Amino acid sequence: MMNMTVFGIGAAGNKAAISLIENNILDAQHIKLLKTTVKDIPDEYVNDPMALVVVVRNHPREDLQSLQINFAELLNEDSKEVILVSSVEGGTGSGSVPVVAKYFDAMNIPVHVFAFIGFQDEARGINNTLKFFKDLPSSVVLHTICNSYFLDYTNNYGKAERAANEEFANQIEILRGSKLIPSKHNIDDTDLYKINTQPGYMTINHIPLAGIKNTEGFNAAISAAFENACHMDNDLSAKRIAVMVNASSKVQDAIDNSFEVVKRYVGVPIETFQHIQPDNDLDMNDEEYIDIVACGMNYPERPIKDVNNKYLKVKEKLNTSRKSFDDIFGSIDMDDDLDEFNVDIKNMIDPSKADSLFLDDVKLEAKIDIPKPSINNNKKVNKDPIDDYDSIDTTTRVDVVETVINNPFDKKN
Repeated sequence: MMNMTVFGIGAAGNKAAISLIENNILDAQHIKLLKTTVKDIPDEYVNDPMALVVVVRNHPREDLQSLQINFAELLNEDSKEVILVSSVEGGTGSGSVPVVAKYFDAMNIPVHVFAFIGFQDEARGINNTLKFFKDLPSSVVLHTICNSYFLDYTNNYGKAERAANEEFANQIEILRGSKLIPSKHNIDDTDLYKINTQPGYMTINHIPLAGIKNTEGFNAAISAAFENACHMDNDLSAKRIAVMVNASSKVQDAIDNSFEVVKRYVGVPIETFQHIQPDNDLDMNDEEYIDIVACGMNYPERPIKDVNNKYLKVKEKLNTSRKSFDDIFGSIDMDDDLDEFNVDIKNMIDPSKADSLFLDDVKLEAKIDIPKPSINNNKKVNKDPIDDYDSIDTTTRVDVVETVINNPFDKKN
């Protein structure tokens, strides 16, 4: 069984690494979390027994020494390889993985990179994906898991990411060989090491074999799995293939041991390793399945170019400019304005300027009919001279009103 140290880098990498503990794939001592903060890490994983490392965000083109961490001290003594897992679309993970990979590569330590391919629905994330692959050293073992594969009709990203983490845990279990038991057709630790550390692109397929009755059914199950895989497409350049079967004797009899159907999807390898268990049906205590690992393939050129083409199409739709007010008013004619109609209210405190606001020739030509109030004859009323309306010259009264209108601030009146 292969021992390894897993570095979960960034938020996505942390969650994936923690899933190894929760699924009993690795113990906490073999997990290291690299992140800029501990805020979104569950409390039970912040302290011992897990070793937690907090780093500042790095750009992959920065000098390795800028990390200021001795990663060699973080490796478990029994580890034969390093697993780096993160998302590729941004943040601490996508920027730091190439840096850490180069660090371990310089120490001649085998590096296996698990890259979660995001949903590719915004320009920045797609561009970060391209930068991630561009900066990876060509000595790593690369494996991809596409989050979009796990989307259902709800398009729930969180649910898809959790399913991708479960897939990651299953694939680490396969790579470790922890499900293997001794058998006549056996893969030993040396064979596992060759598979795990072969530089290049790797694919891992777990294929259920329940209900397989013949070779045709066996080959059909393998074809269906490769046609509907959760990783980026590969070419036909595999250097080694490992086939690990767990099935009853009846299903074992249906196996096509030439594995020609596998070679149609990964190419003709230099070596093929087979492990078929159990030797006795009495030892069958798990599901019937076949795990197929193909390694040493060319890095996924066409899928990466497809990502670039998608980025270029999205970029064409982006508005990266920003108009200033000078740009806006450059096409507006402001010569014909309405300033001549403005009134400076601040000048209203000067009474001498108020006359210009009123018309000079206000004339009230009609006589004013001032109604007489009703008088209660039963009550004695003190007569005021003004009450004698018939004696008032209304024309004179109008002249007084006119004077008040024309000269509102004339104190003489």
